[in-house]
Amino acid sequence: MATQTQTTASQHLTIVAEPHDVETEILYTKEAGVVKDVRPNVKDFTLEKNGFQYVHHSVPQDHFANEDAIKTLHYKEMEAFIAKTVGAKDVMIYNHIVRNAPLSTDDKNRQGYVGPAYRCHIDVSTDFSKEIVEQNLKRFGKDASLKDGKWQLLNVWRPLKTIRRDPLAVSDANTIPYSDQHIVTHERKYTVDGEEKVMKVESPFTRRNDGHQFYYMHEQQPHDVLIFKTADSDATAVGAATHTSFTVPGTENLPTRESIEMRVLVTY
Repeated sequence: MATQTQTTASQHLTIVAEPHDVETEILYTKEAGVVKDVRPNVKDFTLEKNGFQYVHHSVPQDHFANEDAIKTLHYKEMEAFIAKTVGAKDVMIYNHIVRNAPLSTDDKNRQGYVGPAYRCHIDVSTDFSKEIVEQNLKRFGKDASLKDGKWQLLNVWRPLKTIRRDPLAVSDANTIPYSDQHIVTHERKYTVDGEEKVMKVESPFTRRNDGHQFYYMHEQQPHDVLIFKTADSDATAVGAATHTSFTVPGTENLPTRESIEMRVLVTY
């Protein structure tokens, strides 16, 4: 397959001439849909235009040796990287999840489950995002008035090994209107500064619509970082990117996917 290396805004992201589009049956409630491979046109997708973008960024593997390494080495590196990439004044990484468990559909395991999440969703609703902003401005000792300015909630998603099973699909945010979403309230456990807390979270889940457009990166590698919006204070801007893991037929017996995602509040 012909490949070339993009050297402009998406420096070192591999572009392929022939995409690996995938037809899958786990996007909504086992309804069929096509997820397009972003690689042929990866430079065309941006956070401000589509709600997501891929950026090249390499870090040493010792960043992921344990939780302490993640919170000291990796957080510091990513704060600087995110600030530079999106032009933010303040970057607050308020939690992260390492996903490395086999797929489970058992509701009893949902509370502590850290494997792929198979359902089209946005992490938090528009209303609930404002509560998260207020909580984290207080937690990080920032001026409370920043909530009235320009801010975004971002998800920064990185493979820990090359993804060959259960990749992550993201939507072009322009293709999923609010009318295709419904709010689900659920409890989620968080550890904040060493203290475990339970929060009631509002998350929009997505109803099926043939106009939705989903993308993924074939064989995404650890240096292929995906950044996508969870919320934006600007109601006129492109909104949050719906996302979901999905099955690539024929890969079900491959090793479990390993990835890390960071939830981030940025202010401008």
